[in-house]
Amino acid sequence: MVEPNDWAVLFDMDGVLIDSEPAHEAATNEAIVQFGLAPLTKVIFERYFYGRTDYSGFVDYLTAINRLDLTIADLMAATATAYERRFAGDVRGYPDALDALRAASSRGYRVAIVSGARNREIELAVARFELATYLDAIIGGDDVPTGKPDPAPYLAGANRLDTPPERCVVIEDAPAGIASARAAGMRCLAAQRSREPALLSAADRVVETVTIEAIEGLMERAG
Repeated sequence: MVEPNDWAVLFDMDGVLIDSEPAHEAATNEAIVQFGLAPLTKVIFERYFYGRTDYSGFVDYLTAINRLDLTIADLMAATATAYERRFAGDVRGYPDALDALRAASSRGYRVAIVSGARNREIELAVARFELATYLDAIIGGDDVPTGKPDPAPYLAGANRLDTPPERCVVIEDAPAGIASARAAGMRCLAAQRSREPALLSAADRVVETVTIEAIEGLMERAG
């Protein structure tokens, strides 16, 4: 039997709780055009930025195109400004994962958001979808030195929740996030949004709809 006090549930944000990738892609392209670069194709955006921090994405992309003369902090600031302007009109919530987060909290699990997004972006989502009362911790891209697929973000979440990694279930949608969760020693439920299932195969289970029952199912399998 699962005892809620023994477990924590850690939710990724972009692609799991909110549908924000189109807004992120548009904001990133708006920023890089300001600095004289060509807009990213969807394939290139997904290769460098999907499921990762803006910092990691810009470092790897600028390295690939040999433009490390550009200032990453300025690119990130321009992206953040563009994203915040687009947030209200272009970002929507995923009702299934939002309901699962609320249910996890109501059942007594420790709950956190662990995201590569900058902390201000998480604050926007928490306020808009009224999640503050359901959360015990937030780990954003500003809080850890290394983003996903490194295990650091999820290990920081477990530490903040005072829960051992083996008693954490992660909800993810991206290969980098799944890799981060598994490297941290956690179980992972993958939400199949627009991704091919094969890209999510490293998760313990892939679902089309995120539910508290699916989350608890992974806990029960852990014993």
